[in-house]
Amino acid sequence: MGVVESATRLFQLLAAEGDEFTRYLRPGLSAGRMDELLGRAGLPQPPSDVREFYRAFNLVPGYQYELDQPSLYDIYYLLSFEDALAEWDYRRSNEYAEPPWQDAFPFLQEDGNSYLVATHADENGNHHVIHDFLGSIPAATFLNFAAMFDTFTEWLTSGALPARDGRVPGYYEG
Repeated sequence: MGVVESATRLFQLLAAEGDEFTRYLRPGLSAGRMDELLGRAGLPQPPSDVREFYRAFNLVPGYQYELDQPSLYDIYYLLSFEDALAEWDYRRSNEYAEPPWQDAFPFLQEDGNSYLVATHADENGNHHVIHDFLGSIPAATFLNFAAMFDTFTEWLTSGALPARDGRVPGYYEG
């Protein structure tokens, strides 16, 4: 299953439990608009599953600063494409992270803690999802972007984690 199908299943499940997160979902961006934003920021193309996701979905830029602070997973906010590009540019230009973590594409974030999509694929073509938590060594957490959404969906449908107000509780809450 592709990233769009995986994310759609999760978002539908979350919407049925409440709209704390899903009310900020918007239709995705065209390939041309993404290229324009990437060009303006001077950034390379992100992994194909990142582009596929943001062609189907986007979020209100800056929604994570709203008073209700609507996270998607645990304490992490799913970034709009525009916010993700700003964070990616910061990661790449500030040199605060070691390669290859510096080049990884951020999509879930809370302050300096992030989930990133590796820009370099493994031998099977997967772009791993990496958890970069301050004070620890970044580690691959999910095989790819679609596997992350599938895992969240499985946790919720199996009862391993109950959806809370339309979002996925996590380490601090689960």
